[in-house]
Amino acid sequence: MLGEDLHALTLGQQRGVIVGDDRILYTSDGGDSWALAPVGSFALRGVADDGESMWAVGLGGAMLRSDDAGASWVEIESPTQADLWAIGHAGIDAEAGLFAIGDAGTILRHESSDWVAIDHDLDGDLRGLGGNFMVGREGLVIAIELEEGSAPQRYLELGRDPARGDLWDVVDDLAIGDGSRLTTIQIDWVSETPKPFCTP
Repeated sequence: MLGEDLHALTLGQQRGVIVGDDRILYTSDGGDSWALAPVGSFALRGVADDGESMWAVGLGGAMLRSDDAGASWVEIESPTQADLWAIGHAGIDAEAGLFAIGDAGTILRHESSDWVAIDHDLDGDLRGLGGNFMVGREGLVIAIELEEGSAPQRYLELGRDPARGDLWDVVDDLAIGDGSRLTTIQIDWVSETPKPFCTP
């Protein structure tokens, strides 16, 4: 039915969305059935649900929003033309908010009704975010330093090791990447499993 690649999904108890190249699929029954949402030509790479709206991001700075659980989408103005690879909530002890990240150190934060580009001194291509961390190409790990009840204060590079390969996603303090590697992130150091955690 679908020939295009699919790249990311979000799925709650009932509603969910899958995004990919020129494709958005949505469900309202917890994934038992999926329907194709009308969408233009977008190479989408990330999707998130903030409880009210759903968001999708992609190459060329593409940003889309759905206010009807994924059934229809509108393109919104993006503050960047950089490729965006992930979107989601950050923060564990303190809620940092909804972020979109991408190439050339691009970090966008949703504030009120707008997306704002965050000023920082970091570089590198970002690929995944979760908990208090962002990860990216060449083993890049960035920490979001938080103060409870306030916006993020700083973005700190914890480590970068090209020998680790690219890191693609992170949940809490566990990142995954090239070569079936798991990377554990801690406050002041980054460790890697000595070999791939599984073999074919």
